Amino acid sequence: EGTVTNGMVSLAERLRDELDCERHRVELRTYRDNMAAAAAHAEMIRREKGIKHRQLTINVTGYSLGGDAAVRFCRQLLQVGLMPESLVLCDPVSRYVPYKLLWRPLKNLVDDVGLRPTIRVPG
Repeated sequence: EGTVTNGMVSLAERLRDELDCERHRVELRTYRDNMAAAAAHAEMIRREKGIKHRQLTINVTGYSLGGDAAVRFCRQLLQVGLMPESLVLCDPVSRYVPYKLLWRPLKNLVDDVGLRPTIRVPG
């Protein structure tokens, strides 16, 4: 009958519709996905298109449980030599009990990459 969707699915569909497919790629992943395989796929696309590392911009967004996955994906991107331009987390929670915010994994990512996070709380 109807298709179940949420805000992230709708956002991904809208971005796919509005962005130039030759210059942009929108991938929708779940927290259950293999992030090492996803990062390897991103590197494969970069090589196939002949894009130099410095010409590539990767923006990662995670919502809820996807926040944990987004942090894991960024770590895997680093493993294959790709640097995320930005990591945006919306209402992030961890998959691990007791469902705390991602401060520890995020702190590790910040330490590994040398990024300095900006925390913005909507008014």
